Amino acid sequence: MPVTDLARLVDGTLQVLCHNGGLAFFAYDEHWRRRVGSGSARGLVDALWEYEEAMRPPGEARPLVVEVLGGVVSHAFELDGLAPVRVALDPQYRHPNHPAPGMPRPPGTAVADRPTDPAVLAEVRGLVGAFVERPGGPSHLGEGCSEADLLAAETAMGLRLPEEVRALYRTVRADPREQGLLGAQSLLPLDEVVAEYLAGEPGSYGWNDGVFGVEPVVFESYPPGVVRRVSRSDWWVTIASDNGGDWCAVDLDPAPGGRPGQLVEYGRNIVGPVGYVADGVLTLLRHGGGRSPDSPHCEVVTAVADARDPQQLYLNDAGDVDLAALARLRNLRQLSINRAGRVCGSLAHAVPLEFLSITADSVDVRALAGHPTLWKLTLRGLRHPVPAEALAALPALAHLDVAGVEVDGLEQLAALPGLRVLEASRAQWQRLDTVPPRLAAAAVTDPMPLAEALEWAARLRG
Repeated sequence: MPVTDLARLVDGTLQVLCHNGGLAFFAYDEHWRRRVGSGSARGLVDALWEYEEAMRPPGEARPLVVEVLGGVVSHAFELDGLAPVRVALDPQYRHPNHPAPGMPRPPGTAVADRPTDPAVLAEVRGLVGAFVERPGGPSHLGEGCSEADLLAAETAMGLRLPEEVRALYRTVRADPREQGLLGAQSLLPLDEVVAEYLAGEPGSYGWNDGVFGVEPVVFESYPPGVVRRVSRSDWWVTIASDNGGDWCAVDLDPAPGGRPGQLVEYGRNIVGPVGYVADGVLTLLRHGGGRSPDSPHCEVVTAVADARDPQQLYLNDAGDVDLAALARLRNLRQLSINRAGRVCGSLAHAVPLEFLSITADSVDVRALAGHPTLWKLTLRGLRHPVPAEALAALPALAHLDVAGVEVDGLEQLAALPGLRVLEASRAQWQRLDTVPPRLAAAAVTDPMPLAEALEWAARLRG
């Protein structure tokens, strides 16, 4: 279908975000209220793909925003999102515990042309031999690789694998038939390990590191103090998969209570942070490929720990909420209070809260003053204004969402020294004469015509 027919297919106003091979549709009536349906869906999708192909220059990877308004088709690459409209001003900015690539090299990880430790190699070969020889044991693990193969792989990744991982690859090729050598996880071939590590950001495991991620707080893995509390690490090397959406990585840069070479797991079935599996490959092999008794599945242990002292808490339809009652929760990092009446009381500074979201009739924001770790705050539904000076009393505040409330002294937000991300309504942005100088990203929560959104983005960029 010709691109010129795109406008004819649309009823009302349509905005579409085209990014990473997907389309997100947002249709509005003449009052900019969301509506369902925007014409012939099949023909519209075909026309949009054709339009994107025609308009996207070679090498342009930014999201493409397409708008059909009043029969006119227009597009832009200057926005990072729609509904809400978002713009990134400092692509290098990361929220706390979301490190960018380029992390310091841990000791012992430099590539070195020396053979695998012979004692470790002998033990691994003995354990694998016992695993293969047991009744019903596997017979298709393949021959191990050479020292030259290992060195080439490590050189490509820029790191040296732990001795027990090297020994395992010197002994077997992989576990493609999921025969249980590493328990639920199946060892990947060495070339896939390299390809996985070098794909995208090294060591990334799929966490949304964007400033508008749904779950921006990185929680502590269990047991505490073993795995670093980070969203990703240059020094996590994926070596196995359960072929069902979960993965296992060797951790070369553990927390002070951990061990270099320990194993962590992540994926669609691992809720929250990465999960601790075992202190190394040898531990799994010594237990016949299963998880060691002192390394239970992270989800089970997390559930028990959360019952005593949660890291994340939702309080729904709770009436009045006294924040002072949370003083005993010494692991609480994210709190969502939804549909409350009154939120009162002081939040103890010993509660390590990082993200607080409140939807309530009233809240005394002054009671949060001085909290040392609260870096994200979302306020919704308040029937009274929030004084800007109360927000200024939060020393760690970096991400503020006040789109759903009235702010007294709104212009004072520009003076908040640590504010990096601001989400506000269309009317609030119009009232904000001075843009906070250190903003890394911003959002307008109301829909608006593309031309107006581009004017707003240009203003933020100066």
